[in-house]
Amino acid sequence: MIVSICLNPSVDVALTIKKLKLGKINRTQNVIRVAGGKGNNVARITKILGEDTLVIEPVGGSDGQFICSELARLGIDYAIINITQPTRRCIAIIDEDFITEVRENGPTLTDEEYQQFINLYKQNIKKASVITASGSLPKGINNEAYADLIKIAQKHNVPFFLDAKAEALYKGIKAKPTLVKINETELAEWSGIKLNSIQQYINALSRIKKEGIEIAIVSLGEKGMLAFWKNKLYQVKVPLIKIKSTVGCGDATMAGIAVAYKQNLGIKQVLKLGAACGSAAAMQTATGIINLRDLEHLKAKIKITELT
Repeated sequence: MIVSICLNPSVDVALTIKKLKLGKINRTQNVIRVAGGKGNNVARITKILGEDTLVIEPVGGSDGQFICSELARLGIDYAIINITQPTRRCIAIIDEDFITEVRENGPTLTDEEYQQFINLYKQNIKKASVITASGSLPKGINNEAYADLIKIAQKHNVPFFLDAKAEALYKGIKAKPTLVKINETELAEWSGIKLNSIQQYINALSRIKKEGIEIAIVSLGEKGMLAFWKNKLYQVKVPLIKIKSTVGCGDATMAGIAVAYKQNLGIKQVLKLGAACGSAAAMQTATGIINLRDLEHLKAKIKITELT
């Protein structure tokens, strides 16, 4: 089973309109509501890919109840703690030219609620073949949270994949997760290296590897990915596609990576499935959804080159 950590869930609302007019009344053409937050996005894709999936998360209020009912409808297992403050909403306004996002700050977790979450995590960790942790941390939790979860996973010999930002990411790297997925900006800031050449990417990713991490991946958006594994650098190129929404694409990538890794498919297939899932998600308006026909079509067109 793949266990997905979602410490800061949301209800994601996608509003499609023809043309956004500021200061005017805008009528929607379509409205889609899904259980959001990066961990929930990961879980939806792993489920679509046929893997048993469990999400562990804190939820509150009517939007928290919506997340639970939505996961149940999709056949995704969940383990929750109920918190005092309501779950946040993230709204994407999609018109023919732009995607505009409005995100609520979200709840503040108390120390007691965070400890309840840790206890719930410990109770469910034995179910995990792979653990993914993605996204921002809610207020009230310090930046050591992901590092704490990584150390618990290590005690149970469970691979841990991390996709986070800023200090939560940097603290997490120090704890030595199995895999780190990072974007260009975060990699440059963390390593202190300007990323203007392949050699500079190699140097930056090598620094992550030296922290004791098995696989280091940097996402490059439409340009694909670079991955460092066993002292080898792999370049992943993806085909051009018609993008409908980029929200949740990185989460789809993480899901594909986790599924292929769990299935022991080898590094090239791990990268191929991850990249294909990310691109397939970009072809959908709704967050955390892929079409399996799109996925197979994309997998056939993805090119992976060993650079070192």
